[in-house]
Parts: sequence; structure tokens; C-alpha cells
Amino acid sequence: MNEVITVSRINNLIKAMLESDYALKNLQISGEVSNLTKHSTGHWYFTLKDDKSQISAIMFASYASKVTANIQDGDKVVVTADIGVYAVSGRYQLMVRKIEPVGQGALFVEFEKLKAKLSAEGLFDPTHKVAIPKYCTNICVITAPNMAAIQDVITTAKRRWPIVKLTLIPALVQGKGSKESLIAALRAADPLGFDVIIFGRGGGSIEDLWSFNEEEVARQLYMMKTPIVSAVGHDIDYTISDFVADVRAATPTAAAELVTPNKIDVIQQLQNYESRITTAFFTQLNEDKALLEHYKTSHVLTSPEELYAAKQMALDLYKEKILNSQTSLCNNLKHNLEQTMINLRNGLINNINTKKSKFEVNKSKIEALSPLNVLDRGYGIATIDGKVVDSIAKVKIDDTLVYQVKDGYITNKVIKKEAKNHE
Repeated sequence: MNEVITVSRINNLIKAMLESDYALKNLQISGEVSNLTKHSTGHWYFTLKDDKSQISAIMFASYASKVTANIQDGDKVVVTADIGVYAVSGRYQLMVRKIEPVGQGALFVEFEKLKAKLSAEGLFDPTHKVAIPKYCTNICVITAPNMAAIQDVITTAKRRWPIVKLTLIPALVQGKGSKESLIAALRAADPLGFDVIIFGRGGGSIEDLWSFNEEEVARQLYMMKTPIVSAVGHDIDYTISDFVADVRAATPTAAAELVTPNKIDVIQQLQNYESRITTAFFTQLNEDKALLEHYKTSHVLTSPEELYAAKQMALDLYKEKILNSQTSLCNNLKHNLEQTMINLRNGLINNINTKKSKFEVNKSKIEALSPLNVLDRGYGIATIDGKVVDSIAKVKIDDTLVYQVKDGYITNKVIKKEAKNHE
């Protein structure tokens, strides 16, 4: 019968076999860095992967301190390493002694390409971003319900602002279907009237966070009316969603702090306002009291009749001025009227005398030319049927000729006429 051995024993046997195999030492392996953690001890922990497989790796501080390149998630590298086994967990891993970058990983290249495209289209434009309300009381969180990030958000928000209402809209945050799930959650949340939406998840590798780098998710974020705080990963993690959102928070916990006021600060501020208002009130009250005392002892209130006396004197003066003005005006009008009447009368008399003189002159002229004056000198006027006869051609035999003299008329019948010889 085979010997029964412990798990520890078998892991140590495998460790001894692998680490003693020279074919598994000083290997040069290419791959893409993922899940890189640079520990405070100086050790580096990461995953080295290609498109089909991955392996855990550790680089102790003595080797990591000699690395001059800025190694990041997504970098393509070549590592020099031995195969080792961590017996506690029974996990084999790369014991890296040297790491050299050979170019950026495919996902990182895709990230930069999409970032440049959306930036050129204006999806990151600050003028499109919406300010977060100062006092948010109705907050939506879009993340996976089983992630520690949601509990951190709830704890932080309630501690800072106890009256806040938090609503979780669950969504897949990585893996198959996560892109569609995130978009559906955003569309569902936007019309519900939230003050702000916290959109994110805890940290992870670039692959774990890739749903927040999807172009369709970015475009949905850009169309949102509700203010968005992107809280994806840790402080060093940046996603496309961070650039499109209205505000980026380093972590979900930081997002909760960003969208909620601190109740202690608010209470202190209210107390300051109360103190300032009270001080201002009593200051104004004291000033009004002093002013009232001044008015109570003022000359106007102690001798109010003098105020009216002065007004009465002014009124009498105005009345006297008005009466004097009326009298002066009436006298002027009366004088002007009398003078006008005199001028009219004198003008009328002058006009009558002028007309009379012209009449006498014209009368004299008419009388001088009157045929009646001729009769006074012995002449007469001959007429036939009332018409003056001034030519013999107008007289016929048997016409009745009336001859007017100074003191009467003579009627004759024409029996003969004789024309005067002018030759």
C-alpha cells in the first residue's frame, strides 16, 4: 500500500522538483503585464499573460529596485525568471529577476486609440459637463450588488449625510454582457430624478475594468442628463468613463465623499450663520434703540407746534405771493385792455376821417364830371327811348326826341335831319 502523505508534503515535493529542474531556470518569457501591484515592501506582484494563458509572477524588492522603466498594466515585457512554487497555496509562479518593456499591450493601444477618437469628437469637453449639486439627498449607485464598493459607498454617505437616500441599480461590471448591462442601468436611472449617479466599481486589472472603456458606454454617459460621478478602480486607474463623466473620483468611497456634504461641517456652518444673524440682529436693534431715543428727545417731538408754525408761515407767505401776483396780473390786464380800447377808438376815428376825405375828393371829381353841371351852363341832353343821342346817325325821321334841359324836358318829333359837313 502507498504511503499516505499530507498536502504540505506534496506541495513541498512539487516545489523541490520544479525548482531543481534546470530547464525551468533563467527563462526568458514574453507577455503582457496585468494586475500589477507595487507593494509598500518593495515587492512587485503581477500577472504575465498572452491571448491564451496567464501565470502569476513575483519580483522581490532587491530586483524591483533596479528596474528603471515605468512598468504599468498593459505593457508588453520580456521577463527573466525561474519557475517557483508557493507551497502554502500550492501555486506555481514566476520568480522574476529582470523585466524589460518591449511595447504597450494590445488593450492599452486600443484604449489610447479610443481615447483620442472620443476626445476629438468633444465627448471630454469641459463645457458639456454638469456641476454636482452641493446638497445631494437622492443618490443612485450603479455597480455590482455583490461588490465591496457598494458597502463602502453606503457607509461613507450615511456617516457624512444621514438624510441621504441611496438607490442601487445593479449591473454587471465585468465579463460577458457587462457592457449592455451598464448601458441599460444608465438608461433606467436617467429619468428617475436623481441628484447624482455614482457609476463604477472597485479596482482590478485592465481586463476587469474594460467594460468602462467601451465606446457604447462612453456615448451613453455623454447623453445623460443626470450628473455623473465616475468611480472606477483605484487612484491610479483611469478609464474612458472617467474622461466622459462630469466628475471623476479616485475610488467609490471618494465618490461618496464628493457627492455628500459632511454633516459636521454643515452644522458648524449653520451655527456660524446663526451666530452672525444673532449678532447682526442685536446690533441693528441697538442702533434702532439709539435712534429712537434720539428722536424722542428731538426738538421736533418736544415742540411739535413749532414744526407746524413754520409750515403755516410758509403757507401764508405763499398765499400772499399768489394774491399779489393775481392783483398785479389783473391790473396789467385792465391797463392793457384800456389801452387797446383807446388804440382801437383812435384808429377807427382816423380811419373814418381818412375815408371821409377820400369821399369828398371823389365826390368833387364826380360832380365835376357830372352832365348835370353842364345843364346849368345852358346845355341839354337829347335822348331817344332813354338812350343818349350822341350822333345824328342814331336819329330817324319821326323819332320822338326828348331834350333834357336844366329845369325840365322838351319833346319834339323829328321831321328833318341834316348832317354836319366836316370837310
